Amino acid sequence: MSPDINVLHKMRELWSYWEVLFEGRERDIRKVMKAKKYNEYEDAVAHVLKDF
Repeated sequence: MSPDINVLHKMRELWSYWEVLFEGRERDIRKVMKAKKYNEYEDAVAHVLKDF
């Protein structure tokens, strides 16, 4: 297990609350929740926030 996983678990918990703010971005948020490495997570979050 990488050390990133602990951070990702905490951030996923926050995104579970924030997802209501991003209506219509369910598919992108799903990618955030499925990220296994920090780089994947960072790319997915950038994609969610690009038009916000």
